[in-house]
Amino acid sequence: MSETITETPTNGEPIGSDDLERMLNESRNRSATLERERDEERSARQRVEQERDHATTAVKSAAELRYASEVSATEMALTSAKAAAEHAKAAYRTAMEAGDFAGAADAQEAIADAATQRSQATARKTWLETEKERLIAPPAPVRSEQPRPTGKYSQYVGDLRDTEAQWLDSRPEFVSDAKYRSKVFGASQIASTEHERGTPDYFRRMEEILGESRQEVPRETRRPQSADLPAGGHRAPGASQAGSREVRLSADEAEMANAMYGNPSTDMYIADEAERFKRYAANRERMKSRGA
Repeated sequence: MSETITETPTNGEPIGSDDLERMLNESRNRSATLERERDEERSARQRVEQERDHATTAVKSAAELRYASEVSATEMALTSAKAAAEHAKAAYRTAMEAGDFAGAADAQEAIADAATQRSQATARKTWLETEKERLIAPPAPVRSEQPRPTGKYSQYVGDLRDTEAQWLDSRPEFVSDAKYRSKVFGASQIASTEHERGTPDYFRRMEEILGESRQEVPRETRRPQSADLPAGGHRAPGASQAGSREVRLSADEAEMANAMYGNPSTDMYIADEAERFKRYAANRERMKSRGA
């Protein structure tokens, strides 16, 4: 018996073992190629996903680092302002005890500056705590507005944007009045040289050119308060103001008096504002009388 395996194909020619082995190898090669291409495609997809995740993490980490830096700087500014205030208050007490009124005046200014810095740092810290979630969030992807391919304005404008179409929706004469339509095109050409198309500034400029800008109602202006503030203008509960001597301070002097005597956490605190002003004014007159 011959060792050659024969089969009868459809065309009647026998298929030998060599042909079978060749077809088997071709089938194996095709399977290997398909598996390799599948593995390569899977690896490429995984690399893209990893790069995307890494980029998102990096952006978020950078935002968190910036936020932490802002918080640290604000806390340092707050600590510095507190230390400066304590130092200035000590310098003021020392100068007053020594009769150094010029030094006391310098200390008063330092106290007011420290109070301003402390107030600003406190406000900054509160804002950072309130806006934390927004500040550390990764930036939203920028999406460019695509022109509208179709619509009721397509026969007049080929690259109309959504915001521009919404603006035209409130102006039906753009479709019915060719003269008005020409004016809109001219206004757009001018406005687009000054502002980006589709922005609020762009539309405001077009409305100005077309004479459609809204007239703002003038607001009533309040007469500014005089810089001279009467220190005796505030009365403590139960106290009579009759016969009291009125003391006038400038706005800067009133702010300095409140900075020196208006902090409840210090031993220099005076609850009544009028008394704070009187104490400051008395110190001022005392320094003037001694030539300070």
